[in-house]
Amino acid sequence: MKVNINQDEIGQVRLRTGIPGPVGTQGRQGVQGAQGVQGAQGVQGSQGIQGSVGPGLAAWFVATSNYTAVNHDRIIADTSGGSFNITLPASPNVGDYIQITDGANWNANNLYVYTNGSTIEDVVTDYLIVDITGTTIEFVRDTTTWEVTCTTGARGPQGVPGSPGGAQGVQGAAGPQGAQGVQGATGTGAQGSQGVQGAAGSTGAQGSQGVQGSAGPQGSQGVQGATGSGTQGAQGVQGSAGSTGSTVGRHSIPIIAGSMTPCSQNGCSQLITVTVGNNKPDIVGLAFDPVLRESAQFFIPMPLSWNYAGNVTFFPIWTANTSEVNSVVWSVQATTFGDLGSFSSATYGNASISTDTTSSTNLVYYGVESGQIEISGAADQDTVFFKVSRDSNNASDTLSSDAILLGIMLNIETLSDTD
Repeated sequence: MKVNINQDEIGQVRLRTGIPGPVGTQGRQGVQGAQGVQGAQGVQGSQGIQGSVGPGLAAWFVATSNYTAVNHDRIIADTSGGSFNITLPASPNVGDYIQITDGANWNANNLYVYTNGSTIEDVVTDYLIVDITGTTIEFVRDTTTWEVTCTTGARGPQGVPGSPGGAQGVQGAAGPQGAQGVQGATGTGAQGSQGVQGAAGSTGAQGSQGVQGSAGPQGSQGVQGATGSGTQGAQGVQGSAGSTGSTVGRHSIPIIAGSMTPCSQNGCSQLITVTVGNNKPDIVGLAFDPVLRESAQFFIPMPLSWNYAGNVTFFPIWTANTSEVNSVVWSVQATTFGDLGSFSSATYGNASISTDTTSSTNLVYYGVESGQIEISGAADQDTVFFKVSRDSNNASDTLSSDAILLGIMLNIETLSDTD
């Protein structure tokens, strides 16, 4: 600012403010310093390895004939054209699974699941028969055996899916529960075979009538009055009694189904009872499969009078719950044991067969008599084991349903009246 000194005011010096000068030009803004270099971004770690996607469920497919399953198979087994086999894998691993569902009507035509050398639920068996309609079976392999779960009945409808992000759809109602399977017949111990009944001797011939004595002479008729005095002839001598008839010869031994036992290998069913109707006799017998060759056995300690060198034959007594007109081939084999005989070395001989034909439902059929049953090495006081089979592998066996054996008639020969 500018300072003036006023001379009129001696001894005083007064400072006054002059007129402000113009504002000076603003100095230039200093140059802004350069921005420092930004530090480099750290290296991003590599992404971890993504886990492999697990296998999804395989698609269902239809099988109508024999098939060998592989792991993860989902099979619709359609037996409408007849029974067939599904064979499980030969070398399964832990966690392997197979699903099989009914594609038609397993009750009408059974499905056979073969184990291929494995066990099912730790039970040693060659095959499993599935005969319940509307069933789904799942086989899951653990460390030692195939575990089995079974679902019966139709599956309920699937619930409506919820909108994206919305609440879960309502779960479909459960399908109706399938009908309960037929209860198996109560097992019974094998009933001992009935002892051989000696045939009744024929009635001896009646002795001839003795000679009738000659009549006395008749007096001449004349004057009626006194009766003639001729003597009556003596009664003839009575003939001697005839000799007792012989029981030597052919005899029939009835063997009922209840006295037979299903064989442990490829055996027929246990004894079954089929109800025919009110106030009617039940059908009681052993059921034999139309596909597999199944068998039962029984034994007889033969009587001392048995002619072991003679003929032994049989004929079957059987029935079938079908109106199908077709044939069944029955066969019998035998083997014999004396004292200290060995089961380990015994084998059944060649089969003797009897073929018979059905004609209507629930009829009793008496088959034709077979040829000679082979019994090698038989001797007095032997016990003979017999094996009865339905020879379903024979081309003449054409019946497509079970045949029910009621019993057989065994025919033998004897050499003497008594033992």
